[in-house]
Amino acid sequence: MSGHSELPRLLAAAETAAPAEAVDVVAEDLRRRFNATQLSFLILD
Repeated sequence: MSGHSELPRLLAAAETAAPAEAVDVVAEDLRRRFNATQLSFLILD
């Protein structure tokens, strides 16, 4: 799957985004790459 090679770029983009925008960065990438219409994130701190 070609998506694996994009993971470092995606993680870097999420890390450099403002904290409140990091989830949006990842969600937009998933929407674009997988045509996702609904996303859920479970975040542990």
